[in-house]
Amino acid sequence: MKQLKQLSQAGLEFKEAINALRECVANGKPKPETNPTFLSTREIVIIEGIFQYRDTWEAASKQHVEDLAGVLTRDKEAALLAPVDIFWAGEGWVCIESYCQIWCSGLDQAAI
Repeated sequence: MKQLKQLSQAGLEFKEAINALRECVANGKPKPETNPTFLSTREIVIIEGIFQYRDTWEAASKQHVEDLAGVLTRDKEAALLAPVDIFWAGEGWVCIESYCQIWCSGLDQAAI
């Protein structure tokens, strides 16, 4: 998972990041035979520049995260039940949707 973690923090442009991710998939381990139903949030890599790319005003994004955090902290049970979309990337699971849920919920695990 080391290469995926480095990729998530590299700040690469979209094209560079997607090529690096393709390399991880091509050279990595096969996908596990069974899909998890829950994962520790530490086991989910977030590569925001690829899967959550938004060219928006920064303050609007901060407000979105604050609003979501408010909802999720009021109802942690609902946050746990809302699924996060992931895929196997050769050495670990990468979040492709609902990453804000992971950041904002403060939970130790996420429904998949």
